[in-house]
Amino acid sequence: MNQAYGRDPRFTRLPKTLRERDYFAHEHVVVSYAGDARGVVEDALGMPRKVRVSVSSFAYVGDLVEGTPLLATVPILIAEHMQKGHPHLRARPLPIRLPKVPIELLWSKVKDEDGPSRFVRGLVARVTARPAVVSKGKT
Repeated sequence: MNQAYGRDPRFTRLPKTLRERDYFAHEHVVVSYAGDARGVVEDALGMPRKVRVSVSSFAYVGDLVEGTPLLATVPILIAEHMQKGHPHLRARPLPIRLPKVPIELLWSKVKDEDGPSRFVRGLVARVTARPAVVSKGKT
């Protein structure tokens, strides 16, 4: 999975090509289901970031980054989706190499047998199991 960092250029002046030292010098939003200040970068590289905010879902990242100097490291698909709701945000390739990380589908145990919830989980599993369709434009 490709990773990107998101930022709001109105509040964070960064070069188009971010260097590793610049990346680690900024404050970050981290998505952590455990609620701690560790994310995929810390786990993969063993290098700490300056974590300002930790959230449990990617759904909150765009709102937190927009209007601030914070950076967020997210899957490219999430970054593309965030830009639809937050047109000021910009995504760029990471200056570091991360291993592929699986996307996990989490839910509360009380929803295990809930019919609508099971339907949506099954739909998400089927859609994400398909190979990605790449559009190369009109020929």
